[in-house]
Amino acid sequence: MPSSPARAPGAPRHAPQLAWLLALPALLAIAHAVALAGSIANPLVYSDNWTFIETFLKVALEEGAGFGDFLVKRAGVDHAQPLGKLLMLANARWAGLDFMLEARVALACVVAGWVLLCAVVLRGRGGHVPAAPLVVLLLAAILVVQLAPASVDVYAYPMVLMAHAFYLSAFAVLATSWHAYRGGPAWTLVVAMAACGIVGDDSAILLVAATVPALLLAGAREQRLRGAWRVVALLVLVLLACRGAYALFGEIRGSTSADFNVGLAARVAGLASQWRDAWAWLATPLSAGLVSGAALRAMLGDGWLAARIALAVLVGAGHAWFWWRAWRLRPGAAWFLAVALMLLFYAMVAGVLFGRVFVRGTAFLDQGRYSVFYQVGIVALLLMALAEGALATGRSRALAWSAAAALLLLQLPLALHAWQQVPGHRDAYAHMARDMAAMARDPLHPPAGCAVGVDVCVRPEATRVALMAMLVEHRLNLFSPRFRARHPELARAAGPLPQPAAPAD
Repeated sequence: MPSSPARAPGAPRHAPQLAWLLALPALLAIAHAVALAGSIANPLVYSDNWTFIETFLKVALEEGAGFGDFLVKRAGVDHAQPLGKLLMLANARWAGLDFMLEARVALACVVAGWVLLCAVVLRGRGGHVPAAPLVVLLLAAILVVQLAPASVDVYAYPMVLMAHAFYLSAFAVLATSWHAYRGGPAWTLVVAMAACGIVGDDSAILLVAATVPALLLAGAREQRLRGAWRVVALLVLVLLACRGAYALFGEIRGSTSADFNVGLAARVAGLASQWRDAWAWLATPLSAGLVSGAALRAMLGDGWLAARIALAVLVGAGHAWFWWRAWRLRPGAAWFLAVALMLLFYAMVAGVLFGRVFVRGTAFLDQGRYSVFYQVGIVALLLMALAEGALATGRSRALAWSAAAALLLLQLPLALHAWQQVPGHRDAYAHMARDMAAMARDPLHPPAGCAVGVDVCVRPEATRVALMAMLVEHRLNLFSPRFRARHPELARAAGPLPQPAAPAD
């Protein structure tokens, strides 16, 4: 008779049944994310979407898109987002350019990335041993954090939510890097890094900058530096090839805000002038991965700043614990994922500081969209708790249970706050629909008080005319019958719309 599978150390007799129960938060997080995105994601052309339409989609639909068109970006600190462009083109051809589709694809990337992380962690722990309930709960907590509405802005603006497409490719690079370091085939790493290097654009540089020290630290700890350097060399070579592709085929069309286009000295000087606010450079990224400043203000009123500082101190203590454990624990799959992602978190915060905060001020760190960066730090903390040996003592397990439970309980007020924002966002989208319709009827005279995000209102006259004519003629977004059927409240707000001169192809 075959023997029963071994139980994880310290697991109760009914651990498998309890583990399934503790996976429930992940399923609930997925269901909640789908419902929230379906209610609050903006399906209209919004903010930077107008730039993509002007510099890419109009060209792709009217002249055809080559490889270089997917690598187009603006001068200054900008991201090409070729996968976003590909999705936009497919969306325009087959779904009428409804950005709700972008939100759904982004959520699928979140779940796929989480599944990949779970597979790597569980394989590293020994796939033949059933996972202990605490391990399952911590894995579920990772997805809960990634899907948490720490800032409702992430759900409201699907382009921001699409950052998870980069994370999916980044997780693939980390998984294949560890596999190659452990003696696995190199070709999987080449494929994963090539995809990430193109999809992630300059974000892939930050990923490699985070992955390299994680690999070298593992190699030094395990006396396998030669193997680590081989993987590092491969990562750098593929990254350089991707940067070469951008140099050869990419193109600059337009520019970001002029005050972003300055040298390093000006950026350092800008940050130095804000030294009195330097405490917030830590407090905001540490705390906003759990809950944004806007959500704290809404939930706690005048006590929001004290709560932010308390959260930052708590998470900061977690970072101190993280690096203490990183130095003491034996490197394994979860350990490597945790160290690399924590370094990526630091790199992304530095990118925001040097890319935006130096000129826009410390308050810019609290833009809701950056929560999708800050959550990476929380994910790294949870992964370190899953590293081999991290749960070896009763005290460490008790702390892990408490931290996971606190994370889950935090989701209740976050979800309540997010749903309270839905009516206001829908009213804003109706305002946008009215102004887009007015622009289509008379692009020479933008409506007074044009809605935030309808950036076409402030474009030059020739650009306004060309963009609105393109949307109408190709029956895209608000001017698509399929779009209006899916969003009747926006169709009603828009009123009568101009019709294309001839049926679109």
